[in-house]
Amino acid sequence: MKKRNLFSNDFVDIVSKMLTLFMVFIYIIILFNISISTKPVRFIFIVFLLTISVLQFYFFIIKNRKGIILTNVHLCIMLGFVAYGLIKDLIINRFYTSDTNGLIFFIFIISLSIFIVNKYKTSTIEYSDLDELGKKQD
Repeated sequence: MKKRNLFSNDFVDIVSKMLTLFMVFIYIIILFNISISTKPVRFIFIVFLLTISVLQFYFFIIKNRKGIILTNVHLCIMLGFVAYGLIKDLIINRFYTSDTNGLIFFIFIISLSIFIVNKYKTSTIEYSDLDELGKKQD
């Protein structure tokens, strides 16, 4: 049986599984620290991100291609909220602060992660079985 990989590089595969599991734990910790009564929208959003992360980790374990799609969705949602925080910080302060520097670095890391995930994902077409077409099996 042929080994199925989601990524062409094993290092990217291992790091993506570790980071996904890390994000699951981070969202669980955040979920326990916020109260439902004070911020219901924030609670629902964290539950949504936790669900995406758990499904993403599950699909990585069973080597399903939906894991890459959920990774892209998860990273784009995170990128959107960090960009929103950066814009909000720049509008409120009207100048560059040390918090802005951290947000720009986080945007850079998320963008790099999106690039790496999409660069090293394997193609959906398996060309190795094309040689076997038309040959008689005994």
